[in-house]
Order: sequence, then structure tokens, then C-alpha cells
Amino acid sequence: MNIPGILLILTLLSFLAFIFVWWHERRSLFLGFYFLLTLMFLGATILVQVDCLLQQGNFGGVLLMFLAVLIVIFFLLVPFLVSLTLITNGLRLARQTSYSFGNLLALLAGILLLANLVIWQRLDQLFASWGLIFSHIYHMLDLVIIYILFLLTMFTVTSWLNLWHLPQTKEDYLIVLGAGLIDGRVSPVLAKRIDKAVALYRKASGAKLIMSGGQGADESRPEAIAMAEYAQELGVPVTDILLESASTNTWENIRFSQQLIPKGAKVGLVTNSFHVLRALLFARKEGLACRGYGSHSKFYFTLNAFIREFVGYLVLKRKLALVVLILLETFYVVIQIFNR
Repeated sequence: MNIPGILLILTLLSFLAFIFVWWHERRSLFLGFYFLLTLMFLGATILVQVDCLLQQGNFGGVLLMFLAVLIVIFFLLVPFLVSLTLITNGLRLARQTSYSFGNLLALLAGILLLANLVIWQRLDQLFASWGLIFSHIYHMLDLVIIYILFLLTMFTVTSWLNLWHLPQTKEDYLIVLGAGLIDGRVSPVLAKRIDKAVALYRKASGAKLIMSGGQGADESRPEAIAMAEYAQELGVPVTDILLESASTNTWENIRFSQQLIPKGAKVGLVTNSFHVLRALLFARKEGLACRGYGSHSKFYFTLNAFIREFVGYLVLKRKLALVVLILLETFYVVIQIFNR
């Protein structure tokens, strides 16, 4: 079989794997992995076909090759564009809020990514000049960086894909996750979550809203009560609102809300777009089948919050991530031993 045929088969297989994960359990980083793998094989297939056209002297092949070169250049520039975007928006967030560590995550991530691209990748020869051991240390550290960037890429793509819903369905219950109060009333971030839930509620006749949020140490009342009042101001009748006012974190939001939902009901989880995937992972761990819906936030705020969500994901999956990393490092060591 020729190379174009092999690439086409690999494209179809990866696409079928993507479809399987999409329908079976999309709350997994495998969704993003197979999506990108499909695009990679598809791109390789197109490039091979373009090369065949060029060898035949086809003018259309020249145009396609030009477009392919532009696409390759774009993807080479993406890491630099991402790092600069993180830095500029991180600075904007810090100036408009505060220079606390929690508000500097996007800025720090951008600086680290840029340092990896500009400085770290140039240190290979320096480490090698210090001796073979230091050269291996460099490559093992490089493997850690690559693994973290790989996870971040999969997390980002999977988060984005989980905001798309095909086919469209109407949920029976919509769980709205709390996000803190300001002077006893819903914060702007929480208001956007409720706005999103109410918009979905109006599309799904007969649906119920579950307002989930307990009372924090600095709050005068449970978040769920304030959330219910806000929803009523938007025209939702009190009979369509259920309260879950005992939770103190996302995990408890889902665990306690699930107790209010009958088995077999279609469930939607409403939170900010940057928080959807991690909330869905908690729901999966609790055995709650649901879809995630995200409300919009300001871009510079979303970037910083998304980095925080990724750190939260690493903490949530720390054992699995550590095992995979150890296996990768062990594989590297074994290869070096056999290559001696």
C-alpha cells in the first residue's frame, strides 16, 4: 500500500476513535487527543497529495503548497503568539485587580512559555559541555516540559470541544454552580452563570434549575438563596427552582445536587466556560451523566482562570500524571542504555 493510502487509513481510524469518545465519554482528554491526531493525519495526507500534484507539474499543486507553507508558518508562530497573549492579558488583569499570585498565573505561564522557546531550547549545548550526565538531566527535564505542554494542549482542546453539543438536547435539570456573593448578592461572574442557565431553561420546557452553593465564611447567607432570588428577577417561577445550600466546593456542588435529581433525567451543568471541563470531570467521578454549558467572561480574566483550572486538573489527576511521567522517563533511560 502506498503512503497516501496509509495516511488516509490512519486519518479514518483516528476520526472513528474521536467519534467513539465523543459519543461514549467526551469528558476525557482522549477527546482532544484524537481530534488533534485526526487533524495531523489529515494534514499529512493533504501534503502528500500536494507533493504528487507538484511532481505532475499541476499548477493547482503549487497553490496548495503555498497555502500549506503559510499554515505551517502559522503553527510555528502559535507558541510565540500564545505566550505574548498570556503576558499582555496577564498584565492587564493584574493592573485592573491586584498583583496577587492568583492573578499572575497567566502572566507567569506566558513568561515560562516564552523562556522555554527562547532560552531553554538553547541550553542543550551548554549542558552537554558540562558532561554526559548533565546532558541527560537536560533531556529528562525537557521531557517534563513537553509532557506538561502536551497535557495543557489536550486540556485546552477538550475544554473547547465540551462546549459544543451535537446533537442538541433539552435538559430536565440544570445545575448552576455557585461562585461567591458580594454584599449578599450574586457577583457579576455568578450572574453570568445564572443568565446562561435561564437562557437554557427557556429553551427546555419543564426544566428545573438547581441553584447550588453553600454559605462561605465571609458570606451573610447561602449562595443558593441569592441565586434563586436573581433567577426569579429574571422571570423564573419559584416552583421551577430547587436549592442546594450545603456545598462548599465544586465536588460537593455536584454530589449534593445529584441527590435532588431522579435517575434517568437529562442533566446540564452550568458554570463559566473556563470551569466546564474540570466540573465535568468531578461529575464523571460522581457517576453523573451530564453536559457542560459555559457562560462567557472577559478574555483576560478567562485566560488567568483557565490556567488555574489546568493547575487544578493536574492536582486532581496528580497520581496518573506522575505515573505516566515516570514511565516516560524510564523509557528514556532504557533507550539511552541500549544506545551506549
